[in-house]
Amino acid sequence: MKALHQLGRILLMAAALPVYIMMGVTPTKAIFTFLGLQTGQTYPVEAYIADVDGGNVRFDSGSGASASSDTFWTPPELVQLRDISVKTGPTVTFKMRLIINGINQAGLYRYEMHLSTLALRPAISLAVQAGARFAAVEVID
Repeated sequence: MKALHQLGRILLMAAALPVYIMMGVTPTKAIFTFLGLQTGQTYPVEAYIADVDGGNVRFDSGSGASASSDTFWTPPELVQLRDISVKTGPTVTFKMRLIINGINQAGLYRYEMHLSTLALRPAISLAVQAGARFAAVEVID
């Protein structure tokens, strides 16, 4: 009987503990496509999404985007962001906040609306001045 009483106490104590759900992160790649408004040149910029809440999206700084790449991209001319194409959906973060020169831009961009497998992704029209720092931060849902 004493053993049953002890077991009951253990179960009650265990029920009061917080439950932590372990989720594995799924880093992925994306392409941010910009259009040069003076030259008409297209700038496809590869990005690395680490799938970490509050993490910076990393942009290709010359040899492909990776966990150690720059946290911003600087356009050589006035550009317009036209498309974001995410390779696969991360499992922890679900949105991105776009930032220009440290200023949060309006709205959040949900990954499921910008998957590369979607034939029709939402149109984007965000101007970024030449020399500005374009960045993005991962946001949990």
